[in-house]
Amino acid sequence: MKIALTGALLASALVLPLAVTAGDFSPYVDSQGGISRPTDFRTNFVHLGSYAVLDEKSASRGLHDVYTEKASAEHYRKTGKFPDGATLVKEIRKLETSAMTTGNPVVWGSDAAVWFVMVKDAKGRFARV
Repeated sequence: MKIALTGALLASALVLPLAVTAGDFSPYVDSQGGISRPTDFRTNFVHLGSYAVLDEKSASRGLHDVYTEKASAEHYRKTGKFPDGATLVKEIRKLETSAMTTGNPVVWGSDAAVWFVMVKDAKGRFARV
């Protein structure tokens, strides 16, 4: 299953294999607009920030980390906008809690639960599904 991109940032919770790119647009988007997760985002992307959703009843519970390419982060800092083709990866990790000497309870992110990959397509290259 693949998703199509529009003129805004759209997310794919799917982890797709890297496919044929859509021209010079993005190495993470195939010719049909399907998005794949960059495998190197933790080491080669810039970490933009994190936040935690602690509510145990929330479907969003977890530690949310957001990443983008270095050039996209630099462009955003200069202009206040992400450039066309910018990739944003949101990783949501499960939360663990325990009593520790540094506090009670201590909460931290553990295993990844889901990823969202978003690619900005300002030109509307792909039809909506």
